[in-house]
Amino acid sequence: MAFMEKEHRKLSQYYPKEKLMFHFIHPNRKLYNVRTMKEECNVLFEKLLALCE
Repeated sequence: MAFMEKEHRKLSQYYPKEKLMFHFIHPNRKLYNVRTMKEECNVLFEKLLALCE
C-alpha cells in the first residue's frame, strides 16, 4: 500500500522490484472476486484495491 501512495501509480509486472508485489495482487484479486478469502483478508485487500484505482 505504501508503494502506491508514494509512487502514485499501479505496480508493474516488468520491473524486478515490483514484480513480487504484482504477482501477489493478481491471483488474490481472483480469490477476492470469487469471495473465497477470509473476511479479515477481504477488508485489507479492499483497501489495497482502493489505492490501485
